[in-house]
Amino acid sequence: MKRLFVDSSLGKDFVLCKDEHHHLANVARCRVGENVVLVKGDEFDYVYKIEDIKRDATKLSFVSKNLNTKNPKKRLVVFLGAIKNMAQAVEQLSQIGIAEIIPFTSKNANAALNVPRLQKIAEQSCKQCGRSIPLVISEPLKFDKMCDVLTNFDNDSFALVIGPEGGLNQTEAEHLAQITNPISIGKRIMRTETAAVVAATWALSQMGEL
Repeated sequence: MKRLFVDSSLGKDFVLCKDEHHHLANVARCRVGENVVLVKGDEFDYVYKIEDIKRDATKLSFVSKNLNTKNPKKRLVVFLGAIKNMAQAVEQLSQIGIAEIIPFTSKNANAALNVPRLQKIAEQSCKQCGRSIPLVISEPLKFDKMCDVLTNFDNDSFALVIGPEGGLNQTEAEHLAQITNPISIGKRIMRTETAAVVAATWALSQMGEL
């Protein structure tokens, strides 16, 4: 069944408009009588039947509410140096099961980020990867503030820090080594978004999330 992310309350009947209506009717080419899954950021999948498709809206009727089994059970947060290709990182980290990305700025991490756009990408990724609770994109932190957050990090969560393109400078790297446990993900040099996915995949495996 096609999956659609909505940001409004769901009732017995529901009307899709704008982007999600366009995707259902013109991209996915769904038809009257088919079932679709709506997700709205909680732990459930909401199954609806297509009752009518108009030019600018689709009418749906409620079928069932089911607990989503694809959401991560353990919380992995990735602190990621602000990079231009953040959208790709968001999409891929969402697919493998990251709970939150907290971008940070430093000497070599100063790309401007559109957080609302990145959050929208995370929400739309729910349609592809099957989860119903989207990856959260936080506002960027300065390097020093990120370090403060790490020293008071929630013991029920896990954290990864991935440096930016060009890496951390010596002072940043030394300070970070004092408050974290450095790990190696291989001898080859990777782009930041690649390193984030590789390291997060390893961490999720260690957590039993893969």
